[in-house]
Amino acid sequence: MLGADHTWFITAILLCYVITPVLSEISEKLKEQNIYLAVGAGVIPIMLSFIPAIVFHTIGSKICLYIVAFILGKKYREGYRFEKRNFLMYMILFALALGIRMAGRSLFDGSRIYECIIVGYTQCAAAFCIMAIFAVLFYDVGNNKMINRICENSFEVYLYHYMFVVGPVSLMHLTGSWLVNSICVLIVTWGVAVIMRKLAKGLFMGK
Repeated sequence: MLGADHTWFITAILLCYVITPVLSEISEKLKEQNIYLAVGAGVIPIMLSFIPAIVFHTIGSKICLYIVAFILGKKYREGYRFEKRNFLMYMILFALALGIRMAGRSLFDGSRIYECIIVGYTQCAAAFCIMAIFAVLFYDVGNNKMINRICENSFEVYLYHYMFVVGPVSLMHLTGSWLVNSICVLIVTWGVAVIMRKLAKGLFMGK
């Protein structure tokens, strides 16, 4: 369905939930070998990109990258911190990922090399850098109601935002200004996300 075709990602999320207990058990037993598990999982998406059926890559690569994130996340829980002295490094890595993405699109747009390998890895690298940058900037903020409120509705925002960007109810052609249209998408998406979260909470939790 146009405007909801991004929700295939939920399949990958659900599969990640399924493997989490097994992954937790394996990582506890391996301990010192976890880095090899992370490297192996990180390389598999390259091999999956050569399989003709793209579904193996779209779903499989996300699971593999989740494994990498799970293992690195354990290191974070064990004491790693995003330090301010590394802020510049995170910014440089983000710029590098963005540069590779743009160069890759210019040279290999439409190919498996770009669509599967370059997009996949640069997207994950950029996402990590954005998380690290915000972790450094807001390290001393503590518990913040506004941030907590945004996080509460983040999944619903993901579910509903795309239909207001493309498809029959797209708001991107509402005015002649891209910025105004984007703000309208943000406002409407947030409103729908809040409403749907409250409805779902009322239906499934009786609240």
